[in-house]
Amino acid sequence: MAALPADSAGYCTSQQLQSDLAGHAGTAARGQNRHLRIDAAARVNTDRAGNTLPVRICVFEISRDDWQPPGLYRNAPCDEAAPDPVMIRQMQHILTPGESRRYSFAIPREATRWLLVAAEFHIPGKNKNTVLINTEVNKNSNVVVVVRERSLTQMKVPVSDKP
Repeated sequence: MAALPADSAGYCTSQQLQSDLAGHAGTAARGQNRHLRIDAAARVNTDRAGNTLPVRICVFEISRDDWQPPGLYRNAPCDEAAPDPVMIRQMQHILTPGESRRYSFAIPREATRWLLVAAEFHIPGKNKNTVLINTEVNKNSNVVVVVRERSLTQMKVPVSDKP
């Protein structure tokens, strides 16, 4: 897949991500859609003075559950990863306090896929900064990842036909 165009800070805009996701619509006819929502709490990514700051978030679509972003142990999991046969796609953006983002992934029926969500917190260390999601196990749920002050938490929301 071609790299997504970036804004002046080097990050993809939400319009660019939506356009990229829409480009995979043809795959949806042959596969199944999985949905992910990332919600940032009001107090997210606080610094030592308690100020809330935007947080850099990335989502990797991967074909094995043992893959890790190369920058994970440098508190830089969202650094652009080199082409890799395990990593299918990487997306990233800056999430502000209280913001939500939604993603849809067209997963081929015969494929096994995981979504790895990672965050770069201002204060690294004891934070839980990754969440690994098995798309097959979660096929009947819309997965929600909540970005809290300095950690990520996965929650499942049953699929509903109601908005």
